[in-house]
Amino acid sequence: MVRLASMFLMGIWCSGRLALGLAQSPSPTAGIASKTDPQGVAVRILQESPAPLPDAPDVSITGVSESEIQALDLETRRYLLYLYARVNKPRVAESLARRILSESPADRQTLLVLASLYIELKETEKALVTAKRLAHYYPKDDQAIYFLAAAHYQAGHFDQANAILRDLKSSQFKKRHYPYQTDLASAATGGEDWHRAMLAYQDLLRNHNLIQPLRLEARKVLEGIYRKHLPQLAADFESVIVESGTINRYSGDYKQHVTDSAVVGFFARVDDLSLKSAGQFRESSQVRHEAGIRIELRQSRRWSSVFSLGGADAGPLLGASISRSLGEQRSVTLEGYWNERATDGLLAEAIDSRHHRLSLKANYLFSRSWLAYGETLFRKIVIDGDSVATGWGANANVEYLIFHDKPELRVGYHAQWAASTSARAKLGLIDTAVDPSITIDERRLILSSLFLRQNNRQGTYFDLRHELSGALLWHTQGGIDYVFEQASIEWYATTGLSFFPRKSIELKSGIGYSTSANTTDFASDQWIVSGGLKWYF
Repeated sequence: MVRLASMFLMGIWCSGRLALGLAQSPSPTAGIASKTDPQGVAVRILQESPAPLPDAPDVSITGVSESEIQALDLETRRYLLYLYARVNKPRVAESLARRILSESPADRQTLLVLASLYIELKETEKALVTAKRLAHYYPKDDQAIYFLAAAHYQAGHFDQANAILRDLKSSQFKKRHYPYQTDLASAATGGEDWHRAMLAYQDLLRNHNLIQPLRLEARKVLEGIYRKHLPQLAADFESVIVESGTINRYSGDYKQHVTDSAVVGFFARVDDLSLKSAGQFRESSQVRHEAGIRIELRQSRRWSSVFSLGGADAGPLLGASISRSLGEQRSVTLEGYWNERATDGLLAEAIDSRHHRLSLKANYLFSRSWLAYGETLFRKIVIDGDSVATGWGANANVEYLIFHDKPELRVGYHAQWAASTSARAKLGLIDTAVDPSITIDERRLILSSLFLRQNNRQGTYFDLRHELSGALLWHTQGGIDYVFEQASIEWYATTGLSFFPRKSIELKSGIGYSTSANTTDFASDQWIVSGGLKWYF
């Protein structure tokens, strides 16, 4: 019967990772009234015990006297403990375990069942205390060490769980099958030890006989690691089309890890702008360039930062951000950028408007289904090195996740507010974009409207993502806004596909439409057409 309990223990922990699956166990009452229990005490306990009492420090075993319990041999009491854990009577099992441990503090089987019970109930502190006690008494026992790692994993101590499972593999399973490979891969992933996680999943797929659903899930996780952490080269194109002209944006990026916690990347951007001859504008075209280097650093599990340095036609580019993780999908980020492109409208971009921006961003996962995020910003707008306006704003979103798996569907509410002062600059700055015959007053009016004085819009939206097949992903979103400045209702929609002809190649395409551009081109509807390629080495 002790062997039956051991079978149960081997597969119990599957929280937050690929499930190993529980070992097959017999019926809870099978074989109880055996030679070791001639009075049938175990059967009476199962039939007459009360429901679990969540907070009771000790639970009496109804219908059975203390002397009858004490009269049972240790092996039978162990098996009763195992059965109570299996029939969902954890407090009675806990009480029985205390009685056993009061007589035999180092009883291995009791500590194993108790540790697995606490992990299954997600009683993390109790699990850690019990697992540490188990490992103290049995420092060479692989099951004891495994449950210590499991308790640390559940407590969110991924680095400790990762280190314990790695050490267990190297010390006791060098030349034989490692039964905790799935747990090792999950702990490395949770601890963001991406290189060891990659090796662990590769070993899992190559050397372990997984059932097909688990094999597919492991492969999916591994491919996600490849796409996030391996060297990659990306090329993207986007065309923004409004009534007064077109902006074609071309970009290229390359990045790779140089250490486990440092990523170096290079970027280049080219914007080709075309203005149509209409009204006060004349036909013209401009090409803007910028390029630079970006360094991403992860100082710890909580802190990370990004630094960028580059140059553009308008001068040097500088950027920095620092992020503090507050847990799963919870973080705060402070960003500062110098000479960043200001995308307030086609005319603003045609004369190469820039801004120096400082922003604070935050996102917070309230529960499995509720997520909020927002941003506040302040900026100083410059043209040709001269400060021409000041702007500030904020936006906030609250999302509800309706479907979590396939498809993933979110609905949300968002509010956006921004303001800026009137642009004050030399009238000659806009000569390349306006009709030379217009008056000075008309030029001043155009210059003052380069940036929206007020922009207040609120509305609802949906976001749908679906895996059409293993190689084809679909993403679509749409929403309705009320624009207070125009006292009008506007709507927008976008859709796109990602296709993976090979694991190392991603092809993207998308198209979007808005009834009113969220820029100084607000009187115009807007089309956006995009495409891209990403190659993972």
